[in-house]
Amino acid sequence: MEQSKSNKTFDVPDLSDLSKKIPQGFSATQQRTFQTTITSLLSNPENLSQKIDTYIKNNPENENQVVFSLIPALYSCLWSLEEATRYVDLISASSFKLQKSLTRLLLVHPSFFVFLSSIQSDAVKIITSEHYELKDIFNLFLSRTFLFPTSI
Repeated sequence: MEQSKSNKTFDVPDLSDLSKKIPQGFSATQQRTFQTTITSLLSNPENLSQKIDTYIKNNPENENQVVFSLIPALYSCLWSLEEATRYVDLISASSFKLQKSLTRLLLVHPSFFVFLSSIQSDAVKIITSEHYELKDIFNLFLSRTFLFPTSI
């Protein structure tokens, strides 16, 4: 049970119980097949990259869904260093065009926003000054590396 701001109580499902249940109509054999397929795809970043690249070329209107939905689902939203490292392996195995698309996920990662928020006001000051150099921005980034997400 949880309580909302209006003091109404409501049931919150136990996610550990939900994760143990097989969706209706999804047999244990189908579940194992699905898990095996996903594991196989993730174990070969070059193959996965080619499949994603082909899919996006054939369905360019679905590129954002792949980058911001499928990829986070495959890589557990990059919440662990292991998943982030596997994601970097995928990026490294991809064509330059696909790399540009896939890296957009990093820019919207919640922990990256902490880093961006920490440099925002100083970056504006630097960029709007009359004489700034790229090294000024670079030094600002370096000064806040302790806030840069390890997983990214």
